Amino acid sequence: MKATFNAEQMHAVDRNLIENHGFPGIELMENAAAGVTAEAIRILSGNGKQCLVLIGPGNNGGDGLAVLRQLTARGFCAEGLLLFPPEKFRGDALTEYERATRSGCALFSVRDACPDPLEGKDLIVDAVFGTGLKRPADDALSSLFARVNASGIPVISVDLPSGLDSDSGEVRGACIRADITVTFQEYKTGLMTDNGRVHAGKILLHPISGIPTTEKPDALWVGEEDVRRCLPGRKLNAHKGSSGRGLLLAGSSRYPGAAKLSAVAALRAGTGLLTAGVPAPVRPGFSDTPEIMTVPLGMSGVWDTETLNDAAALLPGKTALAMGPGMGEIADREAFSALLSCGLPTVLDADALNRIASEPGLMRYLGKKHVLTPHPAEAARLLHVAPQEILRDMPGSAKRLARELNAVVLLKGATSWISDGDRLYLNTSGNPGLGKGGSGDTLTGIVLALLCQGLEPLQAAYCGAYLLGAAADKAMSILGERMLIAKDVTDAFAYVL
Repeated sequence: MKATFNAEQMHAVDRNLIENHGFPGIELMENAAAGVTAEAIRILSGNGKQCLVLIGPGNNGGDGLAVLRQLTARGFCAEGLLLFPPEKFRGDALTEYERATRSGCALFSVRDACPDPLEGKDLIVDAVFGTGLKRPADDALSSLFARVNASGIPVISVDLPSGLDSDSGEVRGACIRADITVTFQEYKTGLMTDNGRVHAGKILLHPISGIPTTEKPDALWVGEEDVRRCLPGRKLNAHKGSSGRGLLLAGSSRYPGAAKLSAVAALRAGTGLLTAGVPAPVRPGFSDTPEIMTVPLGMSGVWDTETLNDAAALLPGKTALAMGPGMGEIADREAFSALLSCGLPTVLDADALNRIASEPGLMRYLGKKHVLTPHPAEAARLLHVAPQEILRDMPGSAKRLARELNAVVLLKGATSWISDGDRLYLNTSGNPGLGKGGSGDTLTGIVLALLCQGLEPLQAAYCGAYLLGAAADKAMSILGERMLIAKDVTDAFAYVL
């Protein structure tokens, strides 16, 4: 798996290179700038094209000064706009400033620049803030960032788009929206968040040393080969019991389709035998899928005491359990807690999560065998915070929720974050076509299938997130984002699995 690192870890990586491997800090800065310069030259190829480098006060600004000098030395028309007084430069950044001035680079302060420093430019290099961002941009910088974003001029960001928190991906006030971000040595966790991917554009990793990083990463980025290694093979003498016996409790008179979507996804993802326990009025909707053993529960069409007790009678002999999609209100606390504490690996989604959030005492029945799959609003209900707090720090929220609930959490988003409270994984497969009803139901079925086939809950969660996204990407290549529905994702499993 590829790794991502937070700001503190990256500072430790830099210290290791300097103190233990003999790399002068200025050499690392020059090496970093070389990666940005190469991309800038690619964009500026041709006569007369002009580049503006936006230069901040710290080491990110030092990288920008090195880019300015490297472009100037190669004969390109480049100007540097100093956004802070030069007296703020320290250490290696000060050395780069002195080198740039001695080399005759075109450097201007905000006061000295022409009324519109962006006019006539063919490229902007954003070297204002890096991993050390501590505060939002002030009004003047916010105005400049807005003009850059509206200009239509290609932008390369140095290490991070300025205004993006490198750990959480939170946008601190205003933020540059880059076309390319050249990040150094290791990926930053904040770049992989929803906000990070929107603002970073194409992310290029540029090594600044030949030394492998030994620092423990912040998160691991799930890829195809990682999932391939987790998926069990099928032996020649495999039979329906070899791939597990799943129990899905889902659906209601109000939301009958959720149960069907989850059940079909569970079968397609490899469950050997699937029992769908659904309220009796929902059962006719399964008439065209005889592969699913559909059991009618209760008579009311909702999850009252009778329906829940009927569901509990289906538990013996099952390998894994999934609850939540389309269940609506779950009335009986005692009957629901008996299902939660049955001891099976269990996926909880949608209304099962809402029931737990409504009565925190239910959380004591959760453990490491439980995989919770909330979207940000559901996660906010479970943590009793505003949704904006979840969205500000999705990786941190996934970890916090997993710790507080003592469970595995798959926090859904354009980037999904998976954690057991200690380890953190991220998944970036998928596309906006998944932003429709039914996608979460499909994910529940996939994770149930993986639990049935013997994957550990944490593995089932991150592999399930990847497979849902990969199938959606395949389906999108055929249908496009707007046409895509959850059933298409399930149909595309054949091309992915």
